[in-house]
Amino acid sequence: MLVGVKGMSCVSCVNGIERTLKDLNGIVSAQVSLLSESAQITFDIEKCNTKDIMNAIDDMGYEVSLIDTRINFQEDLNKITLCIKGMTCASCVSSIEKNISKLIGIKELDISLMTESANILYDSFLVNEKTIVDSIDSMGYDVSILENKKINKVENNFTRKREITFSDIYDKPLSLKGVVSVVENENLWEIGYDPNLIKFREIVEYFDKEGVDFDYSDLRSKQKLKSLSREEDVKYWKWMTLFCLTFSLPYFLFSMIFMNVDFVMNIRNTIVVGQLDLGNLIDLLLCIPVQFYGGFSFYKKAISSAKHGQLTMDSLVSIGSFVAFAYSIYSIILSMFSTIYPVTFFDTSISLITFISLGRYLENVAKGKTSTALSKLMNLKPQTAKLYNGMIIDSELLEINDKVFVFPGEKIAADGIVVEGTGVVDESMITGESMPSVKTSGMEVIGGTINSSGNFVFQVTKLGDETTLSKIINAVEGAQRSKASIQQLADRLTFYFVPFIILLGFLTFLFWLTFLSIVGIPHILQSGESVFSLSLRFGISVIVIACPCALGLATPTALLVGTGVGAQHGILIKDGSSLEKASQLSTLLLDKTNTLTIGTMKVENISIFDVHDQDLLLEALLLAETRSEHPLAKSIVEYLNNLNFNKIDLHVSQFESYPGFGI
Repeated sequence: MLVGVKGMSCVSCVNGIERTLKDLNGIVSAQVSLLSESAQITFDIEKCNTKDIMNAIDDMGYEVSLIDTRINFQEDLNKITLCIKGMTCASCVSSIEKNISKLIGIKELDISLMTESANILYDSFLVNEKTIVDSIDSMGYDVSILENKKINKVENNFTRKREITFSDIYDKPLSLKGVVSVVENENLWEIGYDPNLIKFREIVEYFDKEGVDFDYSDLRSKQKLKSLSREEDVKYWKWMTLFCLTFSLPYFLFSMIFMNVDFVMNIRNTIVVGQLDLGNLIDLLLCIPVQFYGGFSFYKKAISSAKHGQLTMDSLVSIGSFVAFAYSIYSIILSMFSTIYPVTFFDTSISLITFISLGRYLENVAKGKTSTALSKLMNLKPQTAKLYNGMIIDSELLEINDKVFVFPGEKIAADGIVVEGTGVVDESMITGESMPSVKTSGMEVIGGTINSSGNFVFQVTKLGDETTLSKIINAVEGAQRSKASIQQLADRLTFYFVPFIILLGFLTFLFWLTFLSIVGIPHILQSGESVFSLSLRFGISVIVIACPCALGLATPTALLVGTGVGAQHGILIKDGSSLEKASQLSTLLLDKTNTLTIGTMKVENISIFDVHDQDLLLEALLLAETRSEHPLAKSIVEYLNNLNFNKIDLHVSQFESYPGFGI
């Protein structure tokens, strides 16, 4: 059973309810969530009932309500894929994992910082997608759903499902023969149809005739490509960096570089009120935009994380810059009504936010470049396909059993079987074999591979996630999301690193405050500052120089690059631990008899039998092979071009290539 429990305020409440429930006769298990204010209880109906359980919770002073019950408990598993924007370090990942894990019904959780994605396996009876999304959103991250599908539900083999997204609300009923189900979720429709009765492209044509604005493309792949390129993040942090530099550059020029120039010094030393001079007032005005607009995203995430009891890199930046800014404001206000000259830390505040913003910009540019290998894999699928009837359609509108033409130089749109013609296909992307494969009737072809020469027709047998290319992409993504043991250690250290640094900064402040109050300020440190301001500067320095990002980013970045480049060269790395173990290998055994090459053909030697004119033979061979696209022909041409023989002025009048046979 699932019940709502109102009135819990801390972990002690959760532990108290769980202990009370487990003491009841017949209770098999009890799991209480403070975050979702609910409890999942599994019990033996012969020994206790729902009323006894609810009364036990009610007697403890909590408001309890029955949400749902289920007899003969069986999990209703769903797998949701999310895009999470705003994660900056391993602490962010750890915070989200810890927060989501508190929800009842979460079975598996896999979050990737580098790909900005999360795969979550959950029991839809106990928790829904809205609760999961809201719990991440409440931490200050931008969340969007890429995919949500059932795991253990048996689907009708004769039914396919596709999604359509409308620009505006579309409320007309869809009454087409062959459409078996329509699930509406605001602008997103999930349409189930029988491909034997209607094609998805016919459904698309129907909406085209209706004149509505819609999108039927694979939104998940689009979002993945967008996320991998980091376009939005690069654009955002580039703007924030330029904005901060607009104010920080004048600040450094006016307050640091040219501060000893007579003209500038006279302006800075002009008294405004009390002991407040014009220099500090200008510093304040230049710092305010950077502090509150440039630093808004840092403060927002830091506050959201703090609400959930988590501390991240944003917390360090926010604390360091805000303490420096707040003390500077205090010092300015004090100088206006006393004879004390203001000691400000505006340089710390403005430079910290500016340089961290610049760092975020460079970091996202680098992340976008490291993921190009996976992006290239996702772009291997062609945009269009030519059907047997001559119609050219979007490749996403293909259906099982469609017959598709493939011409020389074209990519194959989906997995299938050749039914007509002959072609030579480059499958090195999939098999790692550099020699093209001859495809004749009855042979399988793989989506994303390239037809080097010849024309053929193939019949589609696999689409979507079932294709070989999709499985490779999913395998690479899974490997990039996996964590090597060294990364798991780094993540654990990073999780405790931030609170440790904040504590260390505070202890540093207390130490210097106590020490300097007793012995006084040493001559080497005397700069007109008070004991308090000098101690505060030391404390802030500890906080702002500590950055756990390198610790949390180094391993996943290496994993992203390694798995991506490996996939580009036909090497699929299962997970992070496999890549980590590879560094310990001393011997590599390969089951590639006689075909282990560097992928480039090269003629080693040539033997010419007794002929009347050897130069004529070589020239004829060169001319003939020059027009061939076969890798062997290219190697022969390269060899002959570098061979010394008397060239003869010959021309080819007619040339024809027979795929699989020769020229």
